[in-house]
Amino acid sequence: MSPYVFYTNHLLSLFCSILTVVLSTIVLYRHVTLKTPTRQYTMIFIVVRFQILYALNTAVYCIYCIVMQQVRIPNLELTFWHGTVTFALNVATRTIEIFPAVDRIIAVSYPFAYKKTVKYNVCCCLAFSAFVFLALILCFVAYRLPQGVTAIAFNGYADEHAFYVIATTGLVFCCSHISLTIVVILKVRQFKKKMSASTSGGTAHTRKANSIVLYQMVLAVVFEVVPVFMSLFIGIVWNVQATHTVGPIETTLLAVYVFTCSILHWKKQRKTSDSS
Repeated sequence: MSPYVFYTNHLLSLFCSILTVVLSTIVLYRHVTLKTPTRQYTMIFIVVRFQILYALNTAVYCIYCIVMQQVRIPNLELTFWHGTVTFALNVATRTIEIFPAVDRIIAVSYPFAYKKTVKYNVCCCLAFSAFVFLALILCFVAYRLPQGVTAIAFNGYADEHAFYVIATTGLVFCCSHISLTIVVILKVRQFKKKMSASTSGGTAHTRKANSIVLYQMVLAVVFEVVPVFMSLFIGIVWNVQATHTVGPIETTLLAVYVFTCSILHWKKQRKTSDSS
């Protein structure tokens, strides 16, 4: 990987992560201070909180990688553990993005029972994401290379099997994104037909939450699903590893995706404030 590719990827990730922290913090602060109705938006703001955590970690990791590229005297333990947490958190971020779609499916399919299931949905979301995060950390620990190995980049500290597990897990969640996108679109279309004559406040909040999730799913397809399948296709057909030529592009696009989601949340919240 050329230095230009390295710096382009990490600087873009750093830029997007910093702006994500700023925008998402503003959205979360206004949500708390304005006391926005939380039932329909609960899962969305769980994701917002998680995206702030992800962006903070990504920003620190990018700065560390850039510094190590200049100094070229990496700290073995710090590089391994920070890289492990970062890669595990990347997959956990993809995992948690699925749950707002599940939440919307329940909300439009069972609107009366939905009120009783919100807390249960949140607990399942947090528990499953934590399980994926911890499982991937254990995977990196199990496949850690001998202590004598010294490298600048994190991929020099873990066996390729660990990154295969990461890629496979990400591919599974990408396929889940596609499936859930189709289901959400169908369910929302049915919901709109049933509620087209209704103008209640609760229905308005439901429609807004549905639109946010639908836009997020579209962004996920553009920045996560398509790149993963393109990378897989190129690797199978031409036997070329995309990371060797364009660097950690999937990780970079994840930072771009989270940033675009923060813009979406900010604009939707601003639009609601202007109309109220």
